[in-house]
Amino acid sequence: MKQIYSRLMGCATAVALTLGFSLPASAFMVGSMNFEPLSSTTCSLTRNSEDFEGDLVIPSKVTDPSTGIEYTVTEIGVLACDFNALLTSVTLPETLVTMGAKCFSGCSRLKEVTLPASLRNYGNRSFEFCTSLENIFVEEGNQFYRSEGGILYNYVGTEIVQVPQSRTEVTLNPNIKRIGYGAFYGCDKITEVFIPANVEKIDLGAFQDCYGLQRVNIPAKCKIIMGWAFDHCAMLSEVEFEEGCEEVGAGSFQFCSALEDLRLPDTIKTISESAFMGCNNLRRAYLGKSIEVIGGDSFISCNNLEEIVVPAVKVPEVDDEAFGEEQFEYATLYVPDESVNLYADHDIWQNFIHLLPISMNGVKEVEAPEEISFSITSGTLNATAAGIIELYAADGSLVARGNGSLSATPAPGLYVFRTASGARKIRL
Repeated sequence: MKQIYSRLMGCATAVALTLGFSLPASAFMVGSMNFEPLSSTTCSLTRNSEDFEGDLVIPSKVTDPSTGIEYTVTEIGVLACDFNALLTSVTLPETLVTMGAKCFSGCSRLKEVTLPASLRNYGNRSFEFCTSLENIFVEEGNQFYRSEGGILYNYVGTEIVQVPQSRTEVTLNPNIKRIGYGAFYGCDKITEVFIPANVEKIDLGAFQDCYGLQRVNIPAKCKIIMGWAFDHCAMLSEVEFEEGCEEVGAGSFQFCSALEDLRLPDTIKTISESAFMGCNNLRRAYLGKSIEVIGGDSFISCNNLEEIVVPAVKVPEVDDEAFGEEQFEYATLYVPDESVNLYADHDIWQNFIHLLPISMNGVKEVEAPEEISFSITSGTLNATAAGIIELYAADGSLVARGNGSLSATPAPGLYVFRTASGARKIRL
């Protein structure tokens, strides 16, 4: 095997020399820093192998000790300087072009950082778990990023890129149109965020793990909330949607355990998989008149869900695992009066034992068989109860009424008995 490898490398070298270019140089170390050439003149810091106490200075130029070749440092690689618990400040090279994702993740004593004018590519969540970080500054002359009040934005100010994790409150530029990937990730000291009216998109994981966040608004121009945007915001109890949002992304509000009342706007068309999974204190959910698709696990482990209102006249597509057995057995599903039978005949929606027309929303349904008893003989329904008893069709129209008893010959479908003590649904 070694002979085969040696021959292959020899052939590759010969081809390279014939075509007039050289093979990539090998990685090398300068002090505790590992570098890897990106080209014949540039390199990337791929790993800092020692914890620095105090200030870490990353040089602009380094020389490979084995070859004597000098390289310009243009990149800090993914996770290159992560979890340095002793680092309090860092000096970035003035030649830096790219910062890899999470490159300073977990540097918990780092308080502020200044990005050089040369930087073009800021890696996702470069400073996640930097719990002491107060400010991210940008040198004058940078044409890709800027800092406002220590918060990182793109150069034109339309996207918020990163909020320092130690912030307790934040006021956003009113001109922003996008809240970027992981922009607020782990900002667990912030309790409330007002999202400006011009925001059109809330990106992946934008507010993920903001454990202290309690209130947030979703403006009308925001058409999509991307996946995991508010994942594990455990204290989030108020989400105010303006009419306009059309899609709630995968896992976007999962494990928001303080959320009790959910009212989606009537413009919502899609609830993606796991969107509200694990919201174990959720009791009421209004899903909007335009809802078309409800993905798998959307409301799984919402074990206290009591009331689901789906006001869409056209029955929406629903994954067979969007809801769990707890919801099917204990929650009441309210649907448009004119569509009750359509929902009742649907493969998934029919699993709800308590399925009622919206006109009955707020009417208590009782399950005590001794209060209402009925039988069907040769198509005739006979029912008895103490006092006045009424039979209503799914569209709310009165079918029959009696004092102590009633008889009727209704067509197959969903009906509701009403007495002085409440109501009971039956399906014929």
